[in-house]
Amino acid sequence: AFHLTQRFILFFVMFPFSTAMQLYLASEMTASVWFSLQFAVNHEVDGVVDHTPTKKVDWGKHQVITSHNYASDSYWALFLSGGLNTQIEHHLFPSVHYHHYAELSKIVRQTCKEFNIKYIASPNFFQALKAHYRHLRRMGNAPDAA
Repeated sequence: AFHLTQRFILFFVMFPFSTAMQLYLASEMTASVWFSLQFAVNHEVDGVVDHTPTKKVDWGKHQVITSHNYASDSYWALFLSGGLNTQIEHHLFPSVHYHHYAELSKIVRQTCKEFNIKYIASPNFFQALKAHYRHLRRMGNAPDAA
């Protein structure tokens, strides 16, 4: 109920209809772009396995090799993304509150090192976005990219 009130009704109580509609649509578009970018930078970068392997792979390993983190140690990245900046831990521990993901990422990173599993991460969102862009460029230039 709070979300509905905050995201929709409040605009229409406080402003004329046309202004409220503009604010509402701007808010929704901004949130949608941000949310879409989270998926893009967390799964569509070079180095991340983008298909199901042909041989049997451990479930945990599969979660790690098909995801990408950014700014794992940043409180603001964690807060602004709702924990999606720690996508690897999000996939491994979906029922754990994202508040714990930064600490979990240290443990997961160490475990990956011990088992020689590639843990892919960028230092911040902008580096993750650049990695996504490089991946798109590579895919667009690949002769068999169809």
